Amino acid sequence: RISNGLHTETRTENSHPQREDLSVLIHELAHELKNPMVTIKTFAQLLSDRYQDENFRARFQDVVGCDIERMDDLLEMMIEFADFAQPRWNKLPLQEKLRSALNEVANECARRQAQITWKGNGHSREIKADETQVKSVLKNVLLAVLSQAKLASEIEINVEKQGCIAISYFREVGRVASITHYFDRSPSSPGETVLPLRILLAKQLVERNRGNMILDYLDTEKDLVKMEFLIA
Repeated sequence: RISNGLHTETRTENSHPQREDLSVLIHELAHELKNPMVTIKTFAQLLSDRYQDENFRARFQDVVGCDIERMDDLLEMMIEFADFAQPRWNKLPLQEKLRSALNEVANECARRQAQITWKGNGHSREIKADETQVKSVLKNVLLAVLSQAKLASEIEINVEKQGCIAISYFREVGRVASITHYFDRSPSSPGETVLPLRILLAKQLVERNRGNMILDYLDTEKDLVKMEFLIA
């Protein structure tokens, strides 16, 4: 039986969890690469006919440049994840690492005009985890949240108890996808879109560090990502 705090699921002896996880990973990687590639292909097909259009050229440069950067970031993230070995256990100040991760994504935060609200700042006990892997988890979860959150909306960060971080935000559109079964959840509606691959990889790293990660839906517009680490 496996549990992530939402409910438990029984696996049969003939099931292959690792194979299922790999299939999910490949599917989400293909999805996240395919979307920008379709955009680039469409612009490339129109380029010869509309090259003289100055507005089109400017739009081409902006959109295609952003999509190429997106794919490059995604592949760098995959390489980083693949290079991680077994955790090297250290005592880490979780809240300090979270603030450091927020500084790293400050530009994206400003671009999305996100308003960060802190709660529960009194819980500062150290956690036991791999420092580099925790840094990757926090950064990628924050980037995933920013990509999903409504423009200029509030993101609430709650250090609600020792070793536990909860991040809640108002999503731009309905957000549940094929990876919801990886969190032991069923999609709340059939027409919703795909969550970032960053969340899937972050969950694997949290669990590798003997922690727990939960994805939940507080209401029809608000999502919650909760991460809980071992107390040092």
